[in-house]
Amino acid sequence: MATTHLWDHSNFCNDPILDRINKLDAYRLNEEMRLTNEIDAFEKRMEDRAKRGRQQVEERINQNLGKQ
Repeated sequence: MATTHLWDHSNFCNDPILDRINKLDAYRLNEEMRLTNEIDAFEKRMEDRAKRGRQQVEERINQNLGKQ
């Protein structure tokens, strides 16, 4: 006699609540990745901006030293 229990895979597959949880979890993971990528891109832009600023300051210093 075959018995089923609460965690039987066949019962698990058609559960609308679990489907919703899985969709929400996938959405959360996608949003997490999107935000992580946005933060990484922002940090890269700030690093590049700081690097350009340092280069500009060094160029001005060298120009001023050359004028002396």
